[in-house]
Amino acid sequence: MIYFISEDSNSAHIFWLAVFNTFAKNYKEINTNINGDVVYGNTSLEEKVDNALNLMKKGDALFIAFDNIGSPLQNNGSTFDSGDFILNTSAKCKLKSIELLLSNYYCFEEVYITYVELERLCKEDNKQNGSMIADVLKYVRYCIDNDIEYYDKNNVYVKYIISLVPNAGINKEHFDDALLRQATASIKNGLFSIKKEGNGLGECWITSCEEIRDRKKNSKVYSTILHFCKNCKFKLSNAYSKEKLIHINKNSILRFADTDFEQLENYT
Repeated sequence: MIYFISEDSNSAHIFWLAVFNTFAKNYKEINTNINGDVVYGNTSLEEKVDNALNLMKKGDALFIAFDNIGSPLQNNGSTFDSGDFILNTSAKCKLKSIELLLSNYYCFEEVYITYVELERLCKEDNKQNGSMIADVLKYVRYCIDNDIEYYDKNNVYVKYIISLVPNAGINKEHFDDALLRQATASIKNGLFSIKKEGNGLGECWITSCEEIRDRKKNSKVYSTILHFCKNCKFKLSNAYSKEKLIHINKNSILRFADTDFEQLENYT
């Protein structure tokens, strides 16, 4: 069996649940509760790992999806060293002959920032600023693919996003969030907007188009959905969830990860 831990409670959590529900034959998500409420964030990671290991057997796998690998602070203000956490978790897993799998991005926003389809949609189906934002996406993807630090506030592309969203200049995570929000919000046709808050992952990225239309059939927005579908420029238009997820797996930073989505079917 494969056990799944998510640091994030919003868009990244929605994404990885879709991945496991689509590909994993047998998985269990590990949560931590305080006063009946599920706890996320890096303060909960170590406890979740220990809870998982108490349930796991030799040959099982543990997958941890980080929200932000570079975050030095916990929610309570104390420091969180992701490197130490990974080393300690790896040692615990080795003791029990557990396979450890980790997300491979700095923060979840990099998944879609490096997804080639987002850049293409910004060029071909944008409301405003799409062409320039597509250039920023291309710059960031090139830097990530070539192991170059892209968050340089003297760079013209970084400066452009800061000009649109001033708090993008606070740090790298704020920049990634601002870039992804601007890019996905600029897409004219479809439910593609991605943001941190709430159910912040546009369902057209990961949900079967047929399922979206069926779910909205009796709603006031159905005519809008049909308009989106008719004018959609997404390469995966009219595709199923599995096809969409495989495409992003193979055409984003996720292609460099140790495990691709289809391999999750091997864990029983």
